[in-house]
Amino acid sequence: MQCRDITEPGQAATMGAEEFRVEVLGISRTAFYQAAKRDALPVPVIRVGRRLLFSRRLVEALLNRRHGDPGSHSFDHGAA
Repeated sequence: MQCRDITEPGQAATMGAEEFRVEVLGISRTAFYQAAKRDALPVPVIRVGRRLLFSRRLVEALLNRRHGDPGSHSFDHGAA
């Protein structure tokens, strides 16, 4: 399996919450926002007003770490 490179030339340095939730984590919207509220996501949240953004560089590092264990999740799915 090849490591995923999500940074393309001319692409923004950050990704939005929906892109991160759907394409990287693959979890429900409810689970995502609950984890964000608890600061339990595997990548730090950049809050700009009400928007949640994520560093593409840090997301790429997360994906590269997961390369050896694609089924692992680094955040807590449990109740708050």
